[in-house]
Amino acid sequence: MNDVSVTTRHVPISKYNRVPTQSQSHQSLRLLTTYGSNMSSSSNSPATNPSIAPDPSQDGSAIRKAFVLEAAANLFTIPLITNTRFVLSFLLLHPSHINPSSVLFARLFGGLVVGGLTSALLAGATNTRNGIESRRPTYLLLGLGEACLLPILAMEATKGGSADAALSVKTAAVCMGLLAPPLVWRLYVLFLRPDLLGKYLETKDDGKSATKCKCCSCLSESKC
Repeated sequence: MNDVSVTTRHVPISKYNRVPTQSQSHQSLRLLTTYGSNMSSSSNSPATNPSIAPDPSQDGSAIRKAFVLEAAANLFTIPLITNTRFVLSFLLLHPSHINPSSVLFARLFGGLVVGGLTSALLAGATNTRNGIESRRPTYLLLGLGEACLLPILAMEATKGGSADAALSVKTAAVCMGLLAPPLVWRLYVLFLRPDLLGKYLETKDDGKSATKCKCCSCLSESKC
């Protein structure tokens, strides 16, 4: 058998392949633990957010009344769900064209208004943290919907009550008149008077107000 020669090479220990000592391992563990606790403390959820109190200078009382008033007005859509054919006979230009499909879509629209939009308005009327912070997104959502419906109704009015028109000119104009004022109000609040949306103060565990407040229009901390 041939002799096999083994060549060994000494690798110098440098700072890159040095085995950490026990004290260095403990220090690294402490750093990771501290970093993890900081990360967990900086993340919040609606269930663990600190309690709040409305800012006395901007408590959002006007916008709360507007939310409740609009939610109450949306309840007039209930007959569109319960007595769909009767309501459509007053709205549509050709009541004889009412069929099960039009009844279904009318009920879906009414359910969206009553169950979805009204619930969002009632939630925004509350002086809770989630309620105050939801006011701006709610107004943006409703405003975008109204901005889409107005040109559709305008196109329907231009048909002049012809055979292919679903609404009469008067009905389309009345619907536009009902949608335009709320849209103007939302634009006024969102872009000219965001302070109407209200602010809140984060309170400490003892119930005392903290030194910072948040505005639901920008959600940025500011000195009160």
